[in-house]
Amino acid sequence: MDARTRSALIKQAESLVKQHMQAYDPSHDWFHVDRVRNTALRLSRDLQASGHMIDDLLVELVALFHDMAAKYTNASSLSETLSPFLSSPLTTKHLTTSQANDILHLIPYISWSTEKKLRQSGEWDRIEEQLKAEGKWDVLCCVQDADRLDAIGAFGILRVAAYSSAVNRPLHVPASNPERDQDLNAEEAVELETLRKGSSIQHFYDKLLLIKDRLKTDMGKREGEKRHQTMVDFLAAISKESDDHH
Repeated sequence: MDARTRSALIKQAESLVKQHMQAYDPSHDWFHVDRVRNTALRLSRDLQASGHMIDDLLVELVALFHDMAAKYTNASSLSETLSPFLSSPLTTKHLTTSQANDILHLIPYISWSTEKKLRQSGEWDRIEEQLKAEGKWDVLCCVQDADRLDAIGAFGILRVAAYSSAVNRPLHVPASNPERDQDLNAEEAVELETLRKGSSIQHFYDKLLLIKDRLKTDMGKREGEKRHQTMVDFLAAISKESDDHH
C-alpha cells in the first residue's frame, strides 16, 4: 500500500473516531486515542527494530478504534460501530479481509478487565498462544501497553480526575479516624466507607499501581516504571498534604 492510500485510510478512521468520541468525557476523548495511537506505533517500531515482523497499519487502526468496543457503544456491536469505515469503498479496496477481521478480533482483548477475567478463568494462556500462532500477539501487546501507559503517570492522574468529575466520584476521602468519626451513626459510617472505597485515590491502589507489572513489551515496561514512580510520588504528596491539613 502506498503512503497516499494509507494516509487516506487513516484519515477516514480518524474521522469516525473523532465523531464517536465527542460523546465522552476527557478521560476517553480523541486526544486519549491519539496518544495511544502514537505510543503504540513507537512500541511497534521498537519491536521491529529487534526483528519482529508487525503490521504497522493494523497496529494503528486497532489503536484508533480501541475505545469503540461494546462497553463504550451501549448495545451496538463493534462491527456495526466500525461499519462506516469497514464497508467504505476505500477500505474494501485496500484493506484485506484478514486485516478487517483482525481489527474486530483484537480490540475486545485490549481491555484490562477482560484480560483479568480471562486470566481468572484460565483462558488467557490459550488466547495468547493462539494470537502468537497467528502472528498477531505483538499487535495486541503494542496497543494494550499503549492504552495502559496512558492510564498511569501524569496523564493517568489527569484522566482519573476527569473521569471522577464525569461520574461525580470524590477525589479523596480522608482515612478513617476514630476520634473524628465517633459522632457518625452506623448508616453514615457505612456511607463514608463506601465513598472511600470508590474514591479516585483508591482507584490508584485498586488498579493503576498494578499496571506496570502487566505491561508486555520491553519499551512499555521501561516507560511503565517511570510513570509508576510519578504516581507513587503523587500519592505520597496527597498523603502528606492530607495529613498536614488534618
